[in-house]
Amino acid sequence: MATTTTPTQVATAGAFLARKLGASFAPIALLFALLCVPLILSDAPDANGYTKDERTYHLPAVRQIRARWPRLDIVSDSLSAASPGYHYFLATVSLITTTETWPLRFVTWLVSLALLWLLWGLFPAHSRPLATATLLPLVCSNFFVKGASWVVTDNPALLCVAVTLAMALRDFERNSVWGCAALGSAATFIRQMNVWTAFPIALRGMHEALSAKPKSLRRFAPIAALAPVAILAILAQYWHGLVPPKWHVVSYQNESGSAVSLCYILAVFAIFGPFYRLALPIGDLREEILNRWTLLGAVSGVILASISRSDYSKAMGRFGGYLWAAVAHLPVLSSRSIVFLILAPCGGALFANMSLVLFRFVGRERGILWLGSYLAWAATFLPNRQIFQRYFEPTTLVFLVLWLLLLLQYWPELRAKRPQWLLTLAVVQVLITLATAYSRTFGHGLFPAY
Repeated sequence: MATTTTPTQVATAGAFLARKLGASFAPIALLFALLCVPLILSDAPDANGYTKDERTYHLPAVRQIRARWPRLDIVSDSLSAASPGYHYFLATVSLITTTETWPLRFVTWLVSLALLWLLWGLFPAHSRPLATATLLPLVCSNFFVKGASWVVTDNPALLCVAVTLAMALRDFERNSVWGCAALGSAATFIRQMNVWTAFPIALRGMHEALSAKPKSLRRFAPIAALAPVAILAILAQYWHGLVPPKWHVVSYQNESGSAVSLCYILAVFAIFGPFYRLALPIGDLREEILNRWTLLGAVSGVILASISRSDYSKAMGRFGGYLWAAVAHLPVLSSRSIVFLILAPCGGALFANMSLVLFRFVGRERGILWLGSYLAWAATFLPNRQIFQRYFEPTTLVFLVLWLLLLLQYWPELRAKRPQWLLTLAVVQVLITLATAYSRTFGHGLFPAY
């Protein structure tokens, strides 16, 4: 006799399959491959700024270093504005893969996949389905996808940064501060602005020193924070500045005191932060928002947006990203864009709120580390006159992933979750990726190249 499958059985089977897939890293890897591989295999000469950077700076640097490997000339081999650490790594790998474009693109994709795998693996086993939803906005990010599909330094540097932060934030008793120092140094050697990783390393070192026995060498752990600083000092000595000599004029800020980079960072936080905040309903949201700390964050955003020129200007480095595209088409008041006058205060208030949540539910130690690391990262952009969204979005998403991860790890009572907010954000991210990276590579872009 034939059996009939009821709708309830179908729904139950579907829910079971969804849970199993959500608890596996495979769907993330598959989606990431589907988004990136067509771009990796493309040969569009002017697809976006990543294509230009790859062909003009990064691939020539790799080939130049390989030609005289293992030697490295910090001045002549620094063709881009970033330090040559990743180029040296690729030059070494190219001894096996050759310096053809496609193999090196796939290596960069694998490095980016390693970052996703690392973050996913940090989540507790019972939260793996939520971990998948948490990572999807990063997986589908226009800037992260492009950073994985062309030979650029964005994602490799972000991998080192994420591991440094993860080690500093987790398992104080098990992980050594010297591991953090090594990764922070690698992040700085890939992109010198990552010298800010000295801050979480210093805090982690202070914790180890305070908990060490009187004659233990761990008392000297805080000096590990000098490792990224030493890397930057060596680079600066060769370059006679913070960037290679040919980039001094392009990169240095020539609008004294401008904080438009901070406005942009807060605006990005205002866009992505609410989805992560709403994914974990904690307490009364109204009470969490209506307090002096969120008010202080909002006022800080107002001040930053008021003192900084934020009108669109390609000549001044204020371009690159869909927020700048919005600025170009929306009202500007005395050279201050309404985009940042609205989003910067919202971002400041939300950042203060989410920091306060960490202090309350995770503890002051890790709260200070997360908050201080974010502020240290943001401060490194003050000298730079080039304000591109590619610099801000992926790192902001990593900070948000770590925020949610900390709450899941150190507040076991937390069970109520709303992954639909993160899934909604991921869908929006896919649409933006199709409208930017894909339309520019295989058609006509809707937004500026970066």
